[in-house]
Amino acid sequence: PAGPGGVAVPRAGLKKLALPPDYSGITFPEKPKLKFMDKVPAVPKVRREPRRLRDIRGPSQVATDFTQGQYGILALGGGYLHWGHFEMIRLTIGRSIDPKSMFAVWRVPAPYKSVTRKSLGHRMGGGKGP
Repeated sequence: PAGPGGVAVPRAGLKKLALPPDYSGITFPEKPKLKFMDKVPAVPKVRREPRRLRDIRGPSQVATDFTQGQYGILALGGGYLHWGHFEMIRLTIGRSIDPKSMFAVWRVPAPYKSVTRKSLGHRMGGGKGP
Protein backbone atom coordinates (compact mmCIF):
# COMPACT_ATOMS: atom_id res chain seq x y z
CA PRO A 1 0.00 0.00 0.00
CA ALA A 2 1.11 3.50 -0.72
CA GLY A 3 2.09 5.78 2.15
CA PRO A 4 1.90 9.57 2.33
CA GLY A 5 2.49 11.21 -1.03
CA GLY A 6 1.90 7.91 -2.93
CA VAL A 7 5.28 6.43 -1.92
CA ALA A 8 5.40 2.77 -0.88
CA VAL A 9 6.48 2.30 2.73
CA PRO A 10 8.65 -0.80 3.24
CA ARG A 11 7.71 -3.02 6.17
CA ALA A 12 8.82 -6.33 7.58
CA GLY A 13 6.59 -9.20 8.56
CA LEU A 14 6.63 -12.84 9.58
CA LYS A 15 5.55 -15.27 6.86
CA LYS A 16 4.37 -18.70 7.90
CA LEU A 17 4.92 -21.28 5.15
CA ALA A 18 2.86 -24.47 4.95
CA LEU A 19 4.79 -27.72 5.28
CA PRO A 20 4.96 -29.84 2.11
CA PRO A 21 2.94 -33.10 2.11
CA ASP A 22 4.61 -36.19 3.57
CA TYR A 23 5.28 -38.92 0.98
CA SER A 24 7.25 -41.23 3.26
CA GLY A 25 4.53 -43.94 3.08
CA ILE A 26 4.82 -44.40 -0.71
CA THR A 27 7.15 -47.18 -1.82
CA PHE A 28 8.74 -47.02 -5.26
CA PRO A 29 8.39 -49.97 -7.64
CA GLU A 30 11.49 -51.64 -9.05
CA LYS A 31 10.86 -50.24 -12.56
CA PRO A 32 9.45 -46.68 -12.32
CA LYS A 33 8.59 -46.23 -16.03
CA LEU A 34 5.57 -47.68 -17.85
CA LYS A 35 6.09 -51.11 -19.39
CA PHE A 36 5.98 -51.64 -23.15
CA MET A 37 2.62 -52.78 -24.57
CA ASP A 38 2.66 -55.29 -27.43
CA LYS A 39 1.30 -54.07 -30.76
CA VAL A 40 -0.44 -57.40 -31.41
CA PRO A 41 -2.36 -59.22 -28.65
CA ALA A 42 -0.51 -62.32 -27.46
CA VAL A 43 -3.43 -64.71 -28.00
CA PRO A 44 -3.49 -67.49 -30.61
CA LYS A 45 -5.87 -66.73 -33.46
CA VAL A 46 -8.66 -69.32 -33.39
CA ARG A 47 -11.42 -67.89 -35.55
CA ARG A 48 -12.40 -64.47 -36.77
CA GLU A 49 -14.74 -62.77 -34.33
CA PRO A 50 -17.29 -60.03 -35.01
CA ARG A 51 -16.43 -56.40 -34.35
CA ARG A 52 -18.71 -56.22 -31.29
CA LEU A 53 -19.26 -52.49 -31.21
CA ARG A 54 -20.97 -52.89 -27.83
CA ASP A 55 -17.43 -53.00 -26.39
CA ILE A 56 -17.42 -49.22 -26.78
CA ARG A 57 -19.54 -48.62 -23.72
CA GLY A 58 -18.46 -45.24 -22.32
CA PRO A 59 -16.89 -44.38 -18.96
CA SER A 60 -15.13 -47.24 -17.21
CA GLN A 61 -16.77 -49.02 -14.29
CA VAL A 62 -13.49 -50.38 -12.85
CA ALA A 63 -10.34 -48.59 -11.64
CA THR A 64 -12.19 -45.29 -11.18
CA ASP A 65 -10.38 -44.04 -8.07
CA PHE A 66 -6.78 -42.97 -7.48
CA THR A 67 -4.45 -45.47 -5.84
CA GLN A 68 -1.68 -43.00 -5.00
CA GLY A 69 -3.95 -39.91 -4.79
CA GLN A 70 -2.13 -37.76 -7.33
CA TYR A 71 -3.57 -37.35 -10.86
CA GLY A 72 -4.79 -39.35 -13.83
CA ILE A 73 -6.44 -39.21 -17.24
CA LEU A 74 -10.24 -39.50 -17.51
CA ALA A 75 -12.13 -40.51 -20.67
CA LEU A 76 -15.56 -38.91 -20.92
CA GLY A 77 -16.80 -41.04 -23.83
CA GLY A 78 -16.38 -44.47 -25.33
CA GLY A 79 -13.84 -45.44 -27.96
CA TYR A 80 -10.92 -47.68 -28.78
CA LEU A 81 -7.37 -47.08 -27.58
CA HIS A 82 -5.07 -48.42 -30.28
CA TRP A 83 -1.47 -49.49 -29.80
CA GLY A 84 -0.25 -46.09 -31.05
CA HIS A 85 -2.19 -44.32 -28.31
CA PHE A 86 -0.62 -46.52 -25.62
CA GLU A 87 2.83 -45.94 -27.11
CA MET A 88 2.31 -42.16 -27.24
CA ILE A 89 1.18 -42.10 -23.59
CA ARG A 90 4.11 -44.29 -22.51
CA LEU A 91 6.73 -42.19 -24.32
CA THR A 92 5.26 -38.85 -23.18
CA ILE A 93 5.10 -39.90 -19.54
CA GLY A 94 8.54 -41.52 -19.76
CA ARG A 95 10.01 -38.24 -20.99
CA SER A 96 8.42 -36.15 -18.28
CA ILE A 97 9.02 -38.25 -15.16
CA ASP A 98 12.18 -38.32 -13.11
CA PRO A 99 12.79 -42.02 -12.25
CA LYS A 100 14.54 -41.07 -9.00
CA SER A 101 11.49 -39.35 -7.51
CA MET A 102 8.46 -40.45 -9.60
CA PHE A 103 6.85 -43.56 -11.05
CA ALA A 104 3.91 -44.44 -13.32
CA VAL A 105 1.48 -47.37 -13.27
CA TRP A 106 -0.86 -48.59 -16.04
CA ARG A 107 -4.47 -48.70 -14.77
CA VAL A 108 -5.99 -49.89 -18.08
CA PRO A 109 -5.76 -53.43 -19.47
CA ALA A 110 -3.61 -54.10 -22.52
CA PRO A 111 -5.47 -54.24 -25.86
CA TYR A 112 -7.21 -57.62 -25.99
CA LYS A 113 -8.99 -57.40 -29.35
CA SER A 114 -7.18 -56.81 -32.61
CA VAL A 115 -8.99 -54.40 -34.91
CA THR A 116 -7.79 -54.57 -38.51
CA ARG A 117 -8.27 -52.08 -41.32
CA LYS A 118 -9.05 -52.67 -44.97
CA SER A 119 -5.96 -52.64 -47.16
CA LEU A 120 -5.32 -49.62 -49.38
CA GLY A 121 -7.22 -49.39 -52.67
CA HIS A 122 -10.22 -51.53 -51.66
CA ARG A 123 -13.82 -50.42 -52.04
CA MET A 124 -15.64 -49.57 -48.86
CA GLY A 125 -18.11 -52.08 -47.41
CA GLY A 126 -18.24 -55.81 -48.08
CA GLY A 127 -17.51 -56.88 -44.49
CA LYS A 128 -14.17 -57.65 -42.91
CA GLY A 129 -12.86 -60.05 -45.53
CA PRO A 130 -9.83 -62.35 -45.13
